[in-house]
Amino acid sequence: MDTDRFQHDFMSRVHNPWQFADLLEHIPDVCFFSKNRDSQFVMGNNQFLDLLGVNNVHDAVGKTDHDFFESSLAGQYIDEDRHVVDSGLTISNQLWMVPNLKLGTVSWFRSTKMPIYSSGGRIIGIAGVMKNEDGNSSPVLSCNRIMKVVNFMSLNFQKRISLDELASVASMSVSQFERRFRQVCHVSPVKYLAKIRVDSACRALRRSVSSLADIALESGFYDQSHFCRQFKKHTGLTPLQYRETRGLGNA
Repeated sequence: MDTDRFQHDFMSRVHNPWQFADLLEHIPDVCFFSKNRDSQFVMGNNQFLDLLGVNNVHDAVGKTDHDFFESSLAGQYIDEDRHVVDSGLTISNQLWMVPNLKLGTVSWFRSTKMPIYSSGGRIIGIAGVMKNEDGNSSPVLSCNRIMKVVNFMSLNFQKRISLDELASVASMSVSQFERRFRQVCHVSPVKYLAKIRVDSACRALRRSVSSLADIALESGFYDQSHFCRQFKKHTGLTPLQYRETRGLGNA
């Protein structure tokens, strides 16, 4: 049997190739996504949309990782996308720490990305799958203490949190914790916590009419001037400018 021809004949009779994507909704703990050459999302199954914290694929289409994740993590995801597009190679079995923006937690995923070709043979984007690997491999187990800290930050960012407290959660000395956190998250714990707080403030500015003082307090900033400085540092806008362009009146 000419197996290549057999497969080609079958696929040429498939009415709608999108129906294969429906299968990916029924595989537990597996996320599927596709992006164009500019790393803008094109597709994603429900498990992947949960990671982004959105309920509908239309809320993700056309956006990039930078619209959802902390900038250093988003940059790493996109750098890998570009390597796939530029090289035409599949990158398999990469271990990534990925926040779940719906649950406010962080998990480890085993990721594979491959190039997508047009009918003319040009690479037009990538497709990827990620499987939840929490607790399933030694690299994951060695990083679980840092993930425990990230989850602690996500649940307690509204409170005052010291480096000593974070190191205690990780059962490490402060110097060991800071070094290990940078190795895993590629950013300092102080900057990571600040980004969580700024993201919380962004959501409040978009969805509520609360005062800046209240939003600062609810987001874990105990000094409004410090809140404004951190907010502009991360977003390029003051809180008022952000609200004017993205708040309820502009929805």
